[in-house]
Amino acid sequence: MTNVVFAGSPAFAAEILSQLCDSPFAPTLVLTQPDRPRGRGRKVAPNAVKQLAQAKEIPTWQPQTLRDPVAAERLKEAAPDVMVVAAYGLILPEAILSVPRYGCINVHASLLPRWRGAAPIERAIMAGDSETGVAIMQMEAGLDTGPVFREARLPISATTTAPVLESALAELGGKLVQKVLADLPVEPTPQSTDGVTYAHKLTRADRDIDWQNAAPSLALQVRGLADRMPVIVASEQVTMQILEAVAEPGATGTTVTPGTLISAARDGLRFQCGEGVLVVTALKISKGKGQVMTAAAALNGYASLFQSGSEFGSVQRED
Repeated sequence: MTNVVFAGSPAFAAEILSQLCDSPFAPTLVLTQPDRPRGRGRKVAPNAVKQLAQAKEIPTWQPQTLRDPVAAERLKEAAPDVMVVAAYGLILPEAILSVPRYGCINVHASLLPRWRGAAPIERAIMAGDSETGVAIMQMEAGLDTGPVFREARLPISATTTAPVLESALAELGGKLVQKVLADLPVEPTPQSTDGVTYAHKLTRADRDIDWQNAAPSLALQVRGLADRMPVIVASEQVTMQILEAVAEPGATGTTVTPGTLISAARDGLRFQCGEGVLVVTALKISKGKGQVMTAAAALNGYASLFQSGSEFGSVQRED
């Protein structure tokens, strides 16, 4: 029987852990991030993986870092044949990677070498990719540079959001990693050196909008970020998070300044872009209870904030 240790933290990882628990590869130890403040009340609480591990009565270890030599010694005590890693959030140094007999295997949510790094799901949507997938990779010191055991593809539709895609990729990844575990020992295939891209961690700067860009590009930005850290803009009267938007062709030869609200209708708030028009159909504003609203609801309650000709720019932030 293969002795599996699992390392992961968010819901994506919890789905994979759940599948492993119901398979011949149920982990004997789970590594996950320390408890942190969560939710609107900012109370310290366990992440999705720890909650599942506790429910399954799997021993859980939450180190602050794995760089301490003591960490490698503790992992050796578990005597793992393999460690399955999915969205763990801590760097695994060589001293950790070399402990399991078959090394550490990562469930990565992209078709490597495209979108190596921290935010492959959001970056794939924001880039307008027509497909993505899951790669099961042998981990090494480089950032997602290891050879690949198996991969599987998923389409990205014109309406796919990050949470929907994440859920589908987690389900697929859980199935795929079990096939790899059943095949061990097996040699993975080196990644291609062509088509390497990096899915850099999302930052506050990703929420800023550049109205000079074309409307289709901005619609992708909105769709990729809406459920995690929505695009945010502000006029002199209100700050608005853009939760849903679509692109429309605009008038040719217009002299309207990009970022200007050119019309406010029940079916959407239309903003001039460098090319075309961005139609905002769902939003939150810095007024009232901060609830998600359709464009129609926003106009019903706050029509004075959305007058044609108003300019909405990026929110000024303190460094």
